[in-house]
Amino acid sequence: MNYFLNGPERIRFRTVFVCMDVTRNIKNLGVRTDLIRHKKESIILEKENYFLIKTPSRPTYFWGNFLIMKEAPSKGCYKDWMRRYESEFSSKEQGFTAIGWDGNEPGDSSEFTLKGFTFCSFNTLVLNKVIEPKKLNSSLELRPISKDSDWEQLLLLNNRSDEEEVTSTYIISKVKGQKESVAEGRSIRYGAFLDGKLVGDMGILFDGEIGRFNSVTTHNKFRNQGVCTTLLNGFLRFLVAEISLEKMVIVCDQGTQAERIYTRAGFEYHESHYGLEWFDESRFNPKVD
Repeated sequence: MNYFLNGPERIRFRTVFVCMDVTRNIKNLGVRTDLIRHKKESIILEKENYFLIKTPSRPTYFWGNFLIMKEAPSKGCYKDWMRRYESEFSSKEQGFTAIGWDGNEPGDSSEFTLKGFTFCSFNTLVLNKVIEPKKLNSSLELRPISKDSDWEQLLLLNNRSDEEEVTSTYIISKVKGQKESVAEGRSIRYGAFLDGKLVGDMGILFDGEIGRFNSVTTHNKFRNQGVCTTLLNGFLRFLVAEISLEKMVIVCDQGTQAERIYTRAGFEYHESHYGLEWFDESRFNPKVD
């Protein structure tokens, strides 16, 4: 479904892609919607015991080159899982390994953690109803990011520094991809502006009638000023009024402040999912490469 916004008017139409979407075979909602952002750039294949996600154009993209196993880890699976991973990638050459799994069970990953892997746990939340916060930052202007000047400001916002020039290839590539996604009607990015300055941003990706939120960013100098709460509430009210979606999904680390903010905004716990990651710290930090 494509959404093009032009002031108060909106045009909606469906685009039908004739292809086999293997992500429909993934049961876990959080895992499945994680893959929305990979559908254009990455190769996604279903194999006998796992799903393969590979991004040839970005070989150092940490969670862009990984496996999703069809079962949770169990004692004794380490060698088999690593054999399967190494059949698709080279941990040594990449400097990292990333494996997730379908389902809602954490399983037994003790063999992996003993080998230096980090166990990651996430909660998937689904919007039940929009709950108005006790306090909003009324100084903020909330609207979709659409102008060229908006995208230039988004580069600076993602830069997370006071530098006026963005040199990070990761940030430039990330924002370029977001802009293309919006232009193609696959997503919307929504901003919070204070006196014309972009101080907060979040986005939503569309997959049929499901929307998946991603990339919530607040300017370092404007934290603890209600920017995130106000932006989230405004974006939710905008989406409910303007976009027809059956389900709106957001994923966060378990037990974090972000999860508490989302719950207060009207999201409810749906399920959890998990992953294992390892990377060579002496070479690079793949999360920001």
